[in-house]
Amino acid sequence: MNESIGKVLVKAIRAGKWVYITYASNSESKKYFWIAVEDMEFGLDDIRLIASMYNPDKNIDSAIQGKLYFSKILTAKILDFTEYDVPELLLNKLEPLGTVLGITY
Repeated sequence: MNESIGKVLVKAIRAGKWVYITYASNSESKKYFWIAVEDMEFGLDDIRLIASMYNPDKNIDSAIQGKLYFSKILTAKILDFTEYDVPELLLNKLEPLGTVLGITY
């Protein structure tokens, strides 16, 4: 089943799951890492995700905090074996996110 990136992110946030993404970096290369979305900022041109980010291919023991642009996420897959505590304020932003992305619940 090929779900839209928006639907995958909404499902993951609701379930408190990390997401494995492919991300288009500024240097025209792709980056691969896990994200746990903690907040969103709605801009005029894009949605910015504030997330914990983890690269399992690097020898780093913990996630780092970062900001990602929704439009630069190329692929997204829920990591069912993971979990995190979703901030209540983020859950309240899911309906506006669905409206912006055209997702019906």
